[in-house]
Amino acid sequence: MDEFVVGFDRTTLRPTLDLAKARARLAEIGQTRSMSSVLERAKLLAACGELEQAAALAASAVVQARTSGLRVEALEARLVRASVAEARGQAERAIREATSIIDEARRGDFVEPWARALQLRGIAHFELEQWAEAVADFERALALRTDADAPRHLIDESEVSLLVATDRMGHAERRAARRRAVHPLFG
Repeated sequence: MDEFVVGFDRTTLRPTLDLAKARARLAEIGQTRSMSSVLERAKLLAACGELEQAAALAASAVVQARTSGLRVEALEARLVRASVAEARGQAERAIREATSIIDEARRGDFVEPWARALQLRGIAHFELEQWAEAVADFERALALRTDADAPRHLIDESEVSLLVATDRMGHAERRAARRRAVHPLFG
């Protein structure tokens, strides 16, 4: 799906896609039932705004992955399910799922899913205007991706997210400081 990303929306921190290419890829995949195809289709459907279909596919992928017995596949399927939940506006659910994925990936030393789950959880925190939590998740995701020599676009994603979240946190802190009541005599 990374080949369809053309940038990042600084208001949502979600990637923006070339929708024509994404829809062409959906047509190309068709109804293929392999795990990788189901997950790709769920991600593309979510990115194209077809969230109900994406949620159903992601849920079935989690079941399919759990029966395979491969932990990395199960983590990947759960990441897709969590990202679809976040796209559907279910940020708290996405945070819970991402936190569980982070714990499992960290225990298994699966760095790539760990970093992706941190990035996703950061986006959900960002959506809820929980700036400090978002900044902490983006910092950790960036560190993991940098240490693992992740592809440049993933490092860029974490850097942009971190910069935007840090900026929003600073604005919120300045607004809060201006709103504090001041005593007329003691300042």
